[in-house]
Amino acid sequence: MNLNEISDQLGKVSDIYAEKFGIRRDENLRHEIADVVAMTLLFAKHRGIDVEQAIKDKWFQYL
Repeated sequence: MNLNEISDQLGKVSDIYAEKFGIRRDENLRHEIADVVAMTLLFAKHRGIDVEQAIKDKWFQYL
């Protein structure tokens, strides 16, 4: 399975989930972004990554 196929399958699962729980994605984009940020922060915490320092190291080096 390639990334396009995986993306298609994930889209289908996401659509089923949204329909089952009455989620209207077009109205909840800010909630979707909040989910992405929250899950990223939780993942970083679990892996022992200092996100603030990582951003400084990766992005702020160009300032």
